[in-house]
Amino acid sequence: MFESIPSLILFFFLIFIGSFYWEFSHLNKKIENEYFLKSVRIKFKIWTLVFPAILTYIFLSIEDLPLKELFITFFWVTPFIQVIKYFYFIIKKPSTVFISGNKFIINKRKIISKSITELSEIFYDKYSNTMTLRFNHIDLKLKLAEYELEEFKSFLKILISRSGNSIDYPTELLTKLKMEVD
Repeated sequence: MFESIPSLILFFFLIFIGSFYWEFSHLNKKIENEYFLKSVRIKFKIWTLVFPAILTYIFLSIEDLPLKELFITFFWVTPFIQVIKYFYFIIKKPSTVFISGNKFIINKRKIISKSITELSEIFYDKYSNTMTLRFNHIDLKLKLAEYELEEFKSFLKILISRSGNSIDYPTELLTKLKMEVD
């Protein structure tokens, strides 16, 4: 076990800072763009809290477990960061999807960039409220619940017009966005 309380606190603090940086570092990157979409919300899954609570209960019920506090800290770092991230997205509304020239860019933990001319198909799953963009057999998914629908409509029109390919809009997507094909 840790010899002193200050070293334990320092260790927990370093775990938190590392996780925090890993989750938020991509949101501050500046990407040159002509059009962008702001994420207005992210989905917070209740299992993010339930699973660590169950594990914490199990670990607290074990009497002779060394480093019990360390395990419990590991369980709760990610849910705590997710709660912070949830409120960050509600308050700041960071830009996560960009169109820059002929590039389609998604700014997640890893920046994904595809040429818009490679866009071949658009799918929509009404049950998960997810739009899938297929770029030469590579699928990129966007959750419509994360974006304002009016902004998403104009984004989709720009994306389709710049692709240069004849792409059909899925009927369910047109209904969801209350959109008409030009």
